[in-house]
Amino acid sequence: MKDISRKILITVFFICLAALVSAQLADVDELSPNQLKRFGKSAARAGDIHTAIFFYDLYHDVRSNNHEINYILAELHRTARNYEKAKSLYRKVYLQSGSKYPLAQFYYALMLKSTGNYDEASKEFTGFRKNYRGKKDERYYRRIARIEIEGCDSAKKIIRQPLNVSV
Repeated sequence: MKDISRKILITVFFICLAALVSAQLADVDELSPNQLKRFGKSAARAGDIHTAIFFYDLYHDVRSNNHEINYILAELHRTARNYEKAKSLYRKVYLQSGSKYPLAQFYYALMLKSTGNYDEASKEFTGFRKNYRGKKDERYYRRIARIEIEGCDSAKKIIRQPLNVSV
């Protein structure tokens, strides 16, 4: 008897929880852009990347030309390993507001490399090395960009001449 009442209680609990969650998701459409941004920021601060992406994506749908949000969203997508989405956002930020976000070109090149666009990535890393001057971390990023260019060249060689290896 105890076991049955426990199962009924657990079932009722999950039904109530599901109703509560669906009610909250319906209310998301009623949030203002500032509330969406605030929820995204809070989720990112708490380390909940996917919830932060959810709220920032909703904000992005309303205000797609906000370069700060585009950069934050690109960073979140990169952290979540959604390289295609991060690549397009970094490109947008780099082309429209590269002087304010100079690392956007570096991360755009890194996303190109991560998605297999080695020639284009190499060009972007080279451009980044030329453009990234006068910053306190200039030596570090220029050195990393040089290493990444070598990595692009190595990847192209390996693709041209694959090793015959059996594991």
